[in-house]
Amino acid sequence: MSACGRAPSPEVHDAVLRAPRDGGVRAVLCRGVADRADRSRKCFDPRLMQPLKEALAHTDELIAATRGSRVEVGVAVPNPRCLTPDGMAAVRA
Repeated sequence: MSACGRAPSPEVHDAVLRAPRDGGVRAVLCRGVADRADRSRKCFDPRLMQPLKEALAHTDELIAATRGSRVEVGVAVPNPRCLTPDGMAAVRA
């Protein structure tokens, strides 16, 4: 199954963070965020969008969970069309 049909999952995020940590690899992993649908993306299903506030709160949890390890967590914006001006300001903050 392609990634186009899957919703974000805390279990998947945890597994992705655990793999480099368990393997002793240094990594920077970014969690994707968006607060509006980008109709130009072929695989985009707006039903999979998570409210930006929740996505950023979850990102903070991931950052806290990896603090002190060789894994860092950041925020990924697929493209500027995926964020409203308010969303861009929230991501920047």
